[in-house]
Amino acid sequence: MELGRLRMRSLTFVAVLVTSLATASAEPAAASEDAEPVQRYSYRMTLGGTEMAVLELEIRGEGEDRRLALEMSNTGISAWFSRIRTEMRSTVLAADGMVLPVLFTALYKKPDRRREIRLEYDAEGGLASVRLVKNGRPKRSDVPPELQEGTIDPLTAFVRLQDWLRAPRREGDRILLGVFEGRKRLDLEAVYLASEEVEFRGRKVPGHRLRVRLTGLFGFDDGFGFVGRADEPPNWLEVITTGGEFPVLVRAAGRSRSLVPVVELD
Repeated sequence: MELGRLRMRSLTFVAVLVTSLATASAEPAAASEDAEPVQRYSYRMTLGGTEMAVLELEIRGEGEDRRLALEMSNTGISAWFSRIRTEMRSTVLAADGMVLPVLFTALYKKPDRRREIRLEYDAEGGLASVRLVKNGRPKRSDVPPELQEGTIDPLTAFVRLQDWLRAPRREGDRILLGVFEGRKRLDLEAVYLASEEVEFRGRKVPGHRLRVRLTGLFGFDDGFGFVGRADEPPNWLEVITTGGEFPVLVRAAGRSRSLVPVVELD
């Protein structure tokens, strides 16, 4: 195993988190009758059994107006090379049965650099502006304009996929989402396989089995066993969840050259 491969790629992990969170739920946080609904999720990611990152997701609101916040830090061996912290914020709005992105911001922090991203969308959910700042200096996105068109941000992709899974599904149902966060671009494809009983917190419960493929179209030099390339054979993630109104992730596992990458609810 090459130690250089253990550096954390932020969008790689966020994309896997989107895959997993779309099939995961946690108990909503306590709130008064007048407070807006809040849900919080804690996740850990491992490679070959070694923890590589921890993540916290918060969702405020429900229905038409939702605001999402994601914070992620690398841990374990990946932190030997550099401490990395990612913060993402997204506002989404439901219109005519479709969740539309409104605003996405991201902050990537390392000891020697700071990157800021701001994506704004028009009333139809189309990408209207892209603003990138590196160490205080504005820069242009290297992702070609044609690959940016028709995309959504990672957290809007989470909401889209979660809403898709809440509807009744049959074997072979699939959804394809184009995801762009300012610097990188990938396609996320999910295929529903079957319903089955799964082990969850010491008991058998109804659940689902999915396959998910993440295809990097720009900016991915190494997908960590999660993200594949368009010119390579498909690299499918195996995802198992509970069923019900709010499915909960049991396991999402990818393939790597030598170690198995896994994302799971903490």
